[in-house]
Amino acid sequence: MENPPVIVIAGATSPTGQAIARRFARESAFLALFSRDIEKLSRLSQAIGLPSTHLLTAALDFRMAEAAKQAAAIVQATFGRCDVLINLVGGWLGGKTIEEFDSVDYASMLDQHFWTTLHLVRAFLPLLRLSRRGRVLIVSSPSASLPPAQSAPYAIAKAAQETLLLTLAQEIKGTSLTANILRVNTIDTQGIRHKEPSPKTASWTTPEEIAETIAFLCSESAQMINGARIPLYGSP
Repeated sequence: MENPPVIVIAGATSPTGQAIARRFARESAFLALFSRDIEKLSRLSQAIGLPSTHLLTAALDFRMAEAAKQAAAIVQATFGRCDVLINLVGGWLGGKTIEEFDSVDYASMLDQHFWTTLHLVRAFLPLLRLSRRGRVLIVSSPSASLPPAQSAPYAIAKAAQETLLLTLAQEIKGTSLTANILRVNTIDTQGIRHKEPSPKTASWTTPEEIAETIAFLCSESAQMINGARIPLYGSP
């Protein structure tokens, strides 16, 4: 991307979102940062230090399709294009058996992981198609294909989210767009892997490692990577 890319980050105030924002801010990218927490967005905006011409923020809930459409309209009005869409929205729910979880638990995980991704992809695809090198990226988990016990709502939602991205990758194959999945076990926000090394923490991934991998996937060198599940947890 000869001009600074326009990077859209949903879930930008998460530790991973902040690391990605800082990584692209170093390249003076145009950043569109979205979260449900306007105060955290304000603090993040101040911390990354980009000029106002390179930055927009808005508090939106992408579980709602209209919010994603609103975000796309704001990005188009502000920057005129979108080169990268990154969805980091979604939490974790576990610790119960399939029969102990209720319908609300399953719906909540699907809302956070699958529906936010679907809403964002549908809203931003028209803009991404205008990019010379468009990218769609999510962070997922090995649980999507190897679900552990007592994790059904999360694992089901991640499997649905990955299926959406893999289908998208097939539909955009041969175009300037790519869609890829980064898989992590645990996101190490406190540097525990280095402070307390152990077999358990050896597979943990830092937000900065995720950010660097995403930066590579957004580069010209990664144009041939499409529809990949990229493991960021060392040996399986």
